[in-house]
Amino acid sequence: QKRIGALPGVERVDFLPRETVFQAQADESALDVTGIPNFMPDTLNVRLSDADAAKTVTDTVRGFREVEEVQAMDAELQTLLRLGRVARTVGLVAGVVLLLAALAVVANTIRLSVFMRRREIKIMQIVGANASFIRLPLLLEGFLHGLGGGAIAALTLWGMGRYVAGLVTGNLPQFAPYTTPVDFVAVTGYLLLSGAMLGGTGSVLAIRRYLKG
Repeated sequence: QKRIGALPGVERVDFLPRETVFQAQADESALDVTGIPNFMPDTLNVRLSDADAAKTVTDTVRGFREVEEVQAMDAELQTLLRLGRVARTVGLVAGVVLLLAALAVVANTIRLSVFMRRREIKIMQIVGANASFIRLPLLLEGFLHGLGGGAIAALTLWGMGRYVAGLVTGNLPQFAPYTTPVDFVAVTGYLLLSGAMLGGTGSVLAIRRYLKG
């Protein structure tokens, strides 16, 4: 147990005595095992901190003389790893596209707002209002647009996360105990902050054409 726990990529190793394993199998199969001899061996449940290390850990453990059999669910794990890589790639590309699209939308919205108020802005400039006084409401408008977009993104991400987690636990229930919950509060804060910064950037880009100095 200690040797396996010291391997790179291993988070925890739990020892299950043969009696516990036998009872768990009996409970899962819902059969009456009264009088049936216990044929189950002592078992070690290995939890990984890095899924990419699964093959290396499995091959290493199979080489231990004390280990009779290793059940690693290689096919299911490789499927999950492939899905994870595809999801990361798609998410990265989609994130960049959505970032540029959001920046363009905010900039065009503020630009339209400036254009609609061009006479008011010109009058304020004539009477001596400085550029900062004129910019502030437009910057706040951009921040609010960004905050709204961040809130929508957070709700969408929360819904998609619950849907994907349901798919994984429904189709691969053996991986349910190893799913890691996401800190939704931290993610929401990050998205709101990013949205506000994005909205402010779009506002600055939009009003530079009309307000100099």
